[in-house]
Amino acid sequence: MKLRDDAVIKDSYQVVVVGSGLAGLTAAALLAKKGLDVLLLEHHYLPGGMCTTFRRQDISFDTGTALLFGFGEKGVNPHRFVMNELEEHTDIIQHKALLQIRFGDKIINFWPDLDRFLEELTAAFPAQETELQALYDYLYKIYTEIIARQQMIVPPTEIPQKDNMRVALKNPGALIQTLKMLTTPTEKILKKFITDSDLLAFFDKLTGAYCYCDISETPAILAATMFIDNHIGGAYYPARSPQVLSSTLEKALEKYGGQTLYRVTVEEIFIEKGSAKGVRLADGTIIGAEKIVANCTVWNLYGKLIKPRHIKPKKLKWAANLVPTYPSVVLYLGVDAEAIPEDTNPVVMVIEDKKGVNQGDVTCYISSIDDPSICPEGMHAMTVIGPSFDTWPDPFDEGYRKSKPYLEHKESEKERILDQLEKHFPGLRKHIRVMEAATPATIERYTLKNGGAVGGPKQAIGQEIMKRLHAKSEWKNLYFCGDSTTMGMGTPAVTVSGVGAANMVLRDLGMSEYQPHEKDGGYVHLVKGKFLEPLPDPSQPIDSKSAKRLARQCSYCEEPGCRKACPAGIDMSNVIRRIEAGNIIGAARTLRETNPLAEVCGHTCKPKPACEQNCNRLEFDKVPVRIADLQTWVCAEAGEQGWPVQKVEKSGIRVAVVGAGPAGLTGANFMARLGYDVHLFDKNEQPGGSLLVVKNKFVPKDAVQRDIAGIMKQGITFHSSELGKNLDPEALISDYKAVLLATGLNPIPGLDKAVKDTDNVFSAGSMVLGSCGVVNAVGDARKAAGAIDKYLKGND
Repeated sequence: MKLRDDAVIKDSYQVVVVGSGLAGLTAAALLAKKGLDVLLLEHHYLPGGMCTTFRRQDISFDTGTALLFGFGEKGVNPHRFVMNELEEHTDIIQHKALLQIRFGDKIINFWPDLDRFLEELTAAFPAQETELQALYDYLYKIYTEIIARQQMIVPPTEIPQKDNMRVALKNPGALIQTLKMLTTPTEKILKKFITDSDLLAFFDKLTGAYCYCDISETPAILAATMFIDNHIGGAYYPARSPQVLSSTLEKALEKYGGQTLYRVTVEEIFIEKGSAKGVRLADGTIIGAEKIVANCTVWNLYGKLIKPRHIKPKKLKWAANLVPTYPSVVLYLGVDAEAIPEDTNPVVMVIEDKKGVNQGDVTCYISSIDDPSICPEGMHAMTVIGPSFDTWPDPFDEGYRKSKPYLEHKESEKERILDQLEKHFPGLRKHIRVMEAATPATIERYTLKNGGAVGGPKQAIGQEIMKRLHAKSEWKNLYFCGDSTTMGMGTPAVTVSGVGAANMVLRDLGMSEYQPHEKDGGYVHLVKGKFLEPLPDPSQPIDSKSAKRLARQCSYCEEPGCRKACPAGIDMSNVIRRIEAGNIIGAARTLRETNPLAEVCGHTCKPKPACEQNCNRLEFDKVPVRIADLQTWVCAEAGEQGWPVQKVEKSGIRVAVVGAGPAGLTGANFMARLGYDVHLFDKNEQPGGSLLVVKNKFVPKDAVQRDIAGIMKQGITFHSSELGKNLDPEALISDYKAVLLATGLNPIPGLDKAVKDTDNVFSAGSMVLGSCGVVNAVGDARKAAGAIDKYLKGND
C-alpha cells in the first residue's frame, strides 16, 4: 500500500485503466461491476475527457461534447445499454431537431423524423427531389439490412468469432456488402444519385461535422450510419450538463468498489517479455496491474507510454503516419438571453465557404435553450467550435500561455470567430458577459489530445475500422479503447469501444461478458429542461435534493481555494461534484481518503471554516459554497458505506500509537490502511480523547461516534493504558517497529530517557509546534503516518 497526498493506493490492482474519457470510464465501471479490483488514473482534475463541464459565474460550459446520440430506445444506443447494465439512473433531454445547418442562404433543420427532414432538404434542393429520395431509400436499406440487424454494444473486431460466423452463414450477402462499403468512399455512393454540386458540397460538410472527414475519405458504411441512425435514435443532452454523464459513470465505478485518482500523469506502461505489468506515474510511483486498459490516443501510446524498444519499427511508423482529425478552437460565451432569437436551434452549424472543411465552418452549441438550468435565468451558455489549421505552440512549454505571440494569436482567433457569429447573431458582442477561449494547445494541455485534434485519427479510407487499434493489443494483458480504436470518434462510438475493451478483459479472465439483449432496465429517463430551482432555506436540514442544488454552487475549480486553505488537504471540489451527481458513497470515500475525521471536522470548523473563507465563489458572489454543511451531511448520509473499501493485506509489522485523540486516531487509521498491525493506546477506556469531551456546540455526539467507529473498523487494536504509568515507554519502543506519540503537551514520565538514541519514535498533533484544532491534528498525523511508512519501508 502507498500513502499519497490524495489517497491510499495499493501496490497492484487487477485492472488499471489509464484515461477517464467516456471509453475508459465505461470499461472501468463495467469491470468493477463484475467484481474486479479497478483503479482509474486521469491526468485532468475531472472525469470525462471531452465530455466535461467547467463553470464561470454559475454558467456551465460544455467543454466539447454537447450533442449526444446513443440514448434512444431504437437504433445504435450504447449509452442506454451501459446505464441499464450499471443500474444508474440518467436524465436526458431530447433535441427537437438534431441540428440546424446554415448553408449559404439555405437553412436546413435535421428533424428526428426522417421524412420530415427529407421534406426540408428537398425544399432546399428541389431539383434533386427524386434523387434525394432514392439516395435515402438506398441508405435506409443498407442500414436496416446490415447495421441494425444486431444491437451494437461492442466493436465488430470484438464480437466473438462464433457470433460472426453465425451472422455470416445466415446472411453471406450482407457480409460481402459490409466489406465492400468499408472501402467504398461515400462520394462514390452519393454521385450515383446526386448531380447538384451544391448538394454534394452540403453532404461534404455533413460528413465533416459528423466524423471530420470529407465525402472522398468517409467509408460508405459510416455514411449509412450517420445519415440514418441519428434520425432513428435521436439526439440528446444530459440534463444539468455532460459532466453529469461522466460523473454518473464514475459513480458506478466507485459504487462497485473501484478507485479513482485525478491529477496524475502516466508516463510509462511497463512491458516485460511481451506482457504489460504495470504503470509508472510522473512522480515516480509504480503501480502493478494484472490487466491494463488504455484510453489514450495512438500517438500517446506508441513511442511514449509504450517505449519504442517494445514496438516493431513498422508498427511505430504506422502509428506516426496516421492522419489526425483537424485541431479546433473553442469559444465559451455567457451572453444575455436577448442576444439569441427565441426560435434558434440549440445546435447551429454555420457554413461560410462551401468548399471542403475550413476555418469558416463554425458549430454553435447553445445548450441552455434546451436546458436553462445550466446558467442563470436571463442568460445563455454558448460553446462555439471551429477548425484551426494554424500552428500552435507546445502546450507543456511553461511559458507558452504568457508569451505575447501566443496571446495575440489567441485573441485574433477569438475575434475571427466573433466576427462570424455576429453575422448570424447581430449585436452579440455587446451582450457577452463571460468569455473564455481554448486553442488547440489548451485542448491538448487538459485532455492530452495531440495537437488539439479532438477526434483522434480520421476514420478515413485507408485507416478505417479494421485498420485502427483493436481492443486487444499486440501485448498480453494490454487493451485499448477510445477514439483511436475501431469505432472512432463520437460518444456512442467510444462507449462501444469501452464495452469492447471490458469484454476482452473478461474473456481473457474466463468471466462472463456483457451481451446484447432486448431488456430495458428503465434507467434512462426523458425529461424536459427547466430553470434552476432557488437555493434551499439555510435554516432547514439538508436532504438529497437540496444537497444536489447546493452542490451546483461549486465551480469545479482547477485551483480550488478551499483545498489550499484546508490543513487536511481535502479535495472538496471533487467531493461536491460527486454530491451533485448523486454519488454519495463516492463523495464520502473521497473525503476519508485524506481525512478519516471528515464528519467531525465539518462540524468543528464552524462557524467560519477556512475552506469557505477561501472559496473561489467569493470572487463573484457574497456567499461561498456551503462546504462544511455538505461535508457533514454526506458523511452522515453515506453511513458505513462511506469508508474506503480496499482489501488490505497485513504486513505483520507492529506499530504503536499512543493517544487516541484526533491525531492518534488519524495516524492509526492511515497506518492500518497501509497494512500495519496497529495498536492504539490511551489512558481512557475508549478511543476519542478530546473528541469525547469536546464542548463545541456544533459537534453532535453521534457524528463523533460514527467517525471513531469507522476508524476502528480498519483493524486497529485498542488498549486502555497510560504511557509512563502502566505502560513503560522503553518497553513500548522496543516492542514495536515504530511509535507515534499523539499525547498532547502533558509531560510523560520516563519518555525523554526512552526516546534518547532512537529513530523509530514520531509525533503528531498538538505536540507539533503551531498545530491546533482537529483538522490541523488530522493534517499533522497524516504526515506523520507517511513519515513512519517511509521509515519502515526503508528498513525492510
